[in-house]
Amino acid sequence: MSNVLRLKSRPGPEQLLEWTENPVTIAFRAVAEDYRDRAASTDVDDFYHRGEAMKTQEMIAGIVAVVDTWDIVVKLLSKEGMQEEMDEYFK
Repeated sequence: MSNVLRLKSRPGPEQLLEWTENPVTIAFRAVAEDYRDRAASTDVDDFYHRGEAMKTQEMIAGIVAVVDTWDIVVKLLSKEGMQEEMDEYFK
């Protein structure tokens, strides 16, 4: 038996709007955008390791992963992103 919750019906436009325009969702989206932007604006000196190319590459990959993750969160908390996910989910 799977622990995955499956929706039986597609949420209506009103429900999606209620979710994406909820003050808590808006506040969380702002926090996610702030985290994403701070990670994206990391100074190169913070992750550059002179003479250690592998460590520098690992740090760059880590920063990129953090930015990408927060970007996904921001997208899912927006009306357009949520609509895209619902379209994909209910194909």
